[in-house]
Amino acid sequence: MLTGLVAGQKPSIKIVPYQGVFQLHPPSKYEHLDDNAPHGPDETFWGTVVLSLPKSRQFTSLLVTLSAPYVLNIPGHAQETGTLFESHCPIDIPQKLDKGEHSFAWALNVARSAAPYERSPFGTVRHKLVAVAEGPSGSIREEMLLEVVINPSAEGETSIINERIEGFNDETGPYLFTLASPHLTVGGLIHFSLTLAAAPVKGLVVHNVVGTIMQSYRLKSPKDGTVVKPPAHERMLFRLDGGTQFRSPGDVDVGLRSGHRPMAIIGIENSAEHGMAVLAAGETLKSSYIARLPIDERLRATSHEGSDSPFRIEHTIVVTMTFSTPGQPAQRMLRIERPLNILSCGCMPGSLVLPSYDDAVEEPKEKIWRVKHITGTFYACMCLYKITTLLGTKHFNPLIDAHEAFARPDTPSEDVFRANKR
Repeated sequence: MLTGLVAGQKPSIKIVPYQGVFQLHPPSKYEHLDDNAPHGPDETFWGTVVLSLPKSRQFTSLLVTLSAPYVLNIPGHAQETGTLFESHCPIDIPQKLDKGEHSFAWALNVARSAAPYERSPFGTVRHKLVAVAEGPSGSIREEMLLEVVINPSAEGETSIINERIEGFNDETGPYLFTLASPHLTVGGLIHFSLTLAAAPVKGLVVHNVVGTIMQSYRLKSPKDGTVVKPPAHERMLFRLDGGTQFRSPGDVDVGLRSGHRPMAIIGIENSAEHGMAVLAAGETLKSSYIARLPIDERLRATSHEGSDSPFRIEHTIVVTMTFSTPGQPAQRMLRIERPLNILSCGCMPGSLVLPSYDDAVEEPKEKIWRVKHITGTFYACMCLYKITTLLGTKHFNPLIDAHEAFARPDTPSEDVFRANKR
């Protein structure tokens, strides 16, 4: 492409990647059974470079390079820096280019197992794209940071969680915890419900129900193989207690219409003075809540088994219910936990598109500046959406359906369970 330029401008080079967010699809042990799985060891990233020349200029080479510099801070060890990989694309270029703009295509091969973008208290992995045009008059150079994320599915499928944890406790009776999400990502949504089928005794007090995500790290030096596992980080997901504003069965929730998150639901009229609920003997407790996972400032994506990174991250969700009974007023705890596979916030479901600045962002100045600072441009990210925007899409409608099932006082327990199994 050749277009005119304003006289007096300096020569420049611009990198134009075709993908806004680069998605890596790491190899898995069962991909040979999947006809839709990627073939070959590499991914291909591509784009163009544009040379803008105010006058004719001679060149000897044009090179585009993608590199992954890292910083690793292993506790008790000196800081380690290096480059995980480099990929180069030399471009054939005429020795002399006339005044104007000239575009050249580039393509870079990157191993599917390459490390994605990462940042944590223990270091970073970044992806830097550099274009350099060399010639007798000197070099013209530009670099930009890219957002590179892991998406286990080449078809862009979602990460679904649908957990039912059933059991029996002598003091609380039969219980059921459910956790459901059609697309579990950093900054995404998850539906939680609790059902105590029949309190064994009069005066069972449920003080609180707390959900947290335990984020565990395994740090490995690419240089000498040192491996360290620091203590896990705890990230709050939700807390329901006496201070929670609950919606009773039959009440109308105007949360979505007023631009706020749906209220927590509790299926019992009497509440505890210093807790969440007091149950009579044989009484059933049902509670429902739609929680939002922390944004990527606090929560990182779960590492994929086929990804080769200095940072391996695992997640476990822990839900505790604190309760007491008249005969034993000391508070006890019922605890359940399950592993989670959390995708990057850059893995967007197909039903979402980047909304306008004013409609989408909950913390416009701080959040947009952070995203722009990282990549040099704007990109679609789950963290940018309001919870009401997410719930308004067809992808997250099942969460609303399951939540609303608890709001109907005539809904039998088996129907509530069925709604949570969607």
